[in-house]
Amino acid sequence: MIDVFHQLSQANTSITYRLLLSPTAKLGLRLNIHKEGWRSSMSKDTSYARHGTRRARNRILVRSSLVVVVAITALIARAWLDGSNGVVVARVMPSMAVTPNRAACGTGVVTVTGEGFGVGSHVTISVAASAGAGTTVTKTTTSPTGTFSVQLLMTELHPECRGAEPHGGIQTLVLSGDTGWGPKVGEPFTEPSATVELPFYSGVSQAFQRTWERTDSPVAEQGISRTWIWGPSANTGPMLEEYVGAPDGLRFVQYYDKSRMEVTDPSLPMEGLWYVTNGLLVNELTSGQIQIGDSTFRDHPDGPADIPIVGDLDGVAPTYATIAAAQLRSMPPQSPGDSITHQLNRDGTVTTNDQAATYGVTAAHQVTVPNLNHTVASVFWEFMTTTSTIVHDGETIEGDLVPNPFYATGYPITEAYWTQTTVDGSLHDILLQCFERRCLSYTPTNPEGWQVEAGNVGLHYRLWRYAYGT
Repeated sequence: MIDVFHQLSQANTSITYRLLLSPTAKLGLRLNIHKEGWRSSMSKDTSYARHGTRRARNRILVRSSLVVVVAITALIARAWLDGSNGVVVARVMPSMAVTPNRAACGTGVVTVTGEGFGVGSHVTISVAASAGAGTTVTKTTTSPTGTFSVQLLMTELHPECRGAEPHGGIQTLVLSGDTGWGPKVGEPFTEPSATVELPFYSGVSQAFQRTWERTDSPVAEQGISRTWIWGPSANTGPMLEEYVGAPDGLRFVQYYDKSRMEVTDPSLPMEGLWYVTNGLLVNELTSGQIQIGDSTFRDHPDGPADIPIVGDLDGVAPTYATIAAAQLRSMPPQSPGDSITHQLNRDGTVTTNDQAATYGVTAAHQVTVPNLNHTVASVFWEFMTTTSTIVHDGETIEGDLVPNPFYATGYPITEAYWTQTTVDGSLHDILLQCFERRCLSYTPTNPEGWQVEAGNVGLHYRLWRYAYGT
């Protein structure tokens, strides 16, 4: 089916000549006239006239050889109409495209293009969370030749960029373009509109949720007495951050209290252990460099994060900057079996806390990898290798809390040190040890199940990177 569209600019009138080619090579001609302000359109279809003789019904039987004649006739008609203050174009089904089909917040810009829309019409681009959902954003542009191109900021499109937090429930955003001509009596021609889905979240949202459910839904929903691995819930929806080497230079992330989930390569098997990873946030917080690629970094203007690793944010605990200043990454490891009594102070000095020997914590598992050589404390190694209640394929079972001891934490970048700081205003002895991805703490006076906890690295990192406030 081919439409030839003629619009008379002065009369605000549009005419569509529709050539209908049937599978048996019969040809019909449908004429539609639409005049602005009319309540309906007039339609004349020469294939289905309802009166007169067979000849008067104007049924034209055309063999395939006549297609060439039709094409030549259309070209002649176009030349004639172009000289009569009109425009003739071959109508195509309205369509839209977005380049790129995802972009980061802040400076992210996407270009929306469309074709097959009404010549000279105003196009309203609407954005919704999913097909059939209520419109959240609209933007109007013009289609002077039946096509248009308009740039939209991510702040206009993405709920996370606008400050809302969808908490992983949204899969796609749907852009729809419509000239708003409305339905017409007589079924004149296809409404000039189109939609395109932007896979901002794709299946990544389910992967993030499934990863959270494995360890933390038993704590949230079944009352299991155990520290959070991620946190009570997500602090953001799935969002995009710059990452060199990821598709379009962007990767999916989602922030929690304890960490940040990431999907750097969406082409990997979604069921695989390393499809969802958690960021090397402690490396960044202690080095003062934001990692934006496997080997690409950007300096943070404030350097290493001056945020307490454990306890109250206004407490006196060592900070991530303390680790950098005291060069704790290069300190020698303790021998397995040694009692841990070293105490780290906020100024970076290391002293001995004799009282700490009564807690019975020892150096347990030495890890030697390129550029790192440290020993994991006994309470932390027990936590990293424990079995507990988890959710697997929707079933509650007993299994490894983490499928690989270093999956959640990464390798240790410091030894374990005691420190004294406030928690909710009360002073406590706390053992801490930082790893590439997380910092773990041990508070002997906490209730059972909560003595070992993962620090709020995800919260600290967002505070440091995006300056969300204190």
